[in-house]
Amino acid sequence: MEAVQEITMKVYKIKRSAHLRALKSIVVTILFFSIGLSLLVVYRYGYLDLKKVFIAGSVSFVIFVLPMLLLHLQYYIINRYDSFSYDDVKQVIIYSSKYNDIRFHEKDITEIIVYKTKPLAENRTAVFTWDEYNYALIKLSNNVVIRISCLLVGELDKILKLKNVHVKKTFYPWIT
Repeated sequence: MEAVQEITMKVYKIKRSAHLRALKSIVVTILFFSIGLSLLVVYRYGYLDLKKVFIAGSVSFVIFVLPMLLLHLQYYIINRYDSFSYDDVKQVIIYSSKYNDIRFHEKDITEIIVYKTKPLAENRTAVFTWDEYNYALIKLSNNVVIRISCLLVGELDKILKLKNVHVKKTFYPWIT
């Protein structure tokens, strides 16, 4: 009987694929801006001025890439040792962190708030590099709050299909 329980349990951990998704977004952004800014400088001034490209590229890096790197680092630090296991048949959830394991049932959840950017919440095309990031707060009846980032579990509201899940739209999903 114990073997059947393990088969139905879905286990989520931070994997390399989550990091590669972020890396893809960074590479595309850097390529887009480096090529686009170079072409723009050549069009505007008639020649390639590397100083102007470097200045514009630095500003673009600070505006578009650095916020995503900070967000990715925060998400990784919060959930790096964690795992999230969910048995949809028995409706049991196990959240394991470096320090403790919390086992609870779906009925123990008072509320789940998922923070997403507007494009992600509305299934639209991402505008900023951090638009694919989201996190969830799971509030339990014993006043415990669990923070789950998208590096650990992609979009928690699509995995746990419960009635008390609320999606809140935010510009920048920094975990507070």
